[in-house]
Amino acid sequence: MKNIPIRMISYGGSEHNISILVDGSAKNEALNALNERLFHYEDTMKDIFTAP
Repeated sequence: MKNIPIRMISYGGSEHNISILVDGSAKNEALNALNERLFHYEDTMKDIFTAP
């Protein structure tokens, strides 16, 4: 998400809700980056630090 310009961050009605606003042209890149970081980060770190 470092290279994706975020226009707004909004916290929702609970501690489990957050919204971000990005330009439509960056939508797919933002979704992929969030998915990778939120749901696959531990798998990535295991691959980096696990000996073959």
